Amino acid sequence: MRLMGNSAFNVAPNSTEVLTKPEDIANNINQDPGMPKTSDGRVVVEIPGQANADIQQFIIGNSTSGANYIPGQSPYIASNAALNPRSTTYSRSNTPTTATCANSDLACKSGVGVQQNVPLTHDQREAIGEYLGHTSTNYQRTSALFLAAGQPKFALPYEIAAAITSLLEQAFVRSAGKILVDVLAVDTASKIVAESTRIPLVIVSEVAEQLVKPRLEDLRNRIDGRQGESK
Repeated sequence: MRLMGNSAFNVAPNSTEVLTKPEDIANNINQDPGMPKTSDGRVVVEIPGQANADIQQFIIGNSTSGANYIPGQSPYIASNAALNPRSTTYSRSNTPTTATCANSDLACKSGVGVQQNVPLTHDQREAIGEYLGHTSTNYQRTSALFLAAGQPKFALPYEIAAAITSLLEQAFVRSAGKILVDVLAVDTASKIVAESTRIPLVIVSEVAEQLVKPRLEDLRNRIDGRQGESK
């Protein structure tokens, strides 16, 4: 069920939980304490399980009525079993041990602030990098809105937050292509276009995010040496 989507909560199938806020981590522990997860001491990331198509179809078939969501329709969405992560086996000497946590010890239960022996997998680093990339973009949008409203003093903190978040993204997923194409080329060009045409930067930036940057994915991949790959 963790791999399934849920239309009632706008949750897409095969999505991975990335928790960065203490309140989100606490809610996750209370609502889904058994979720497999790992942490680098700052961020908690779900470890995806293996999808079972038969069980998922059983859940969908038995949740079409009385679910208080959509009459006659299940809110659950089957996941794609083809996206199952590769299984990892451990020898007995490498099997991590788990200590008992006190009832109210949030750091112990979540792994935040605790040195972890198991490093983040490639998929987990990608998930964190994607989350930080979206966060950086949202900060940039907020900054552009304040600039359009004639409030540059409020725009500056969001511009700084966007830069810091972008650096954090690079710490998890290094991409020279994104820096060269998205930041140095497209973002700089967007500011020049906005200044020369007097079109609000928020509009120019949004057009760049929706129409220009997606078309440059192949160029970013070539710069990063990842031809044929997509995020």
